[in-house]
Amino acid sequence: MKDELLEKVDTRQIPFVAGVELSFLSPGQQEIVMGAIEKTSCGRIDRQKALKLKDAANKNVLDEKTAEEILLVKIAVVRDNIIGRQEAGEVFRRRLRSWKGYRTDIRASGQVEGRSGE
Repeated sequence: MKDELLEKVDTRQIPFVAGVELSFLSPGQQEIVMGAIEKTSCGRIDRQKALKLKDAANKNVLDEKTAEEILLVKIAVVRDNIIGRQEAGEVFRRRLRSWKGYRTDIRASGQVEGRSGE
């Protein structure tokens, strides 16, 4: 396992069981994960995210963008497949709008309503 990831396991930013799953990734894939952790400022990787990263690696679809999406978004699983990037991006944007206090009313012609004072 790459030293950077091992340090995160030692400091408990990555739980031991999640670290075990990430240890199956190739050194190059571990570099991708480390880059995504740094870019997203992901605080903690749980076992579920580690399994999704490992699954993406096994399917040869693990790249920086996919790793970032997995770390930032609770990726939905549909019939044991990771949803596509476009769908993950849409989920992320919806959650980001919600987090910022916005909500989209699709019944009102796509009009976006925000909090008062913004």
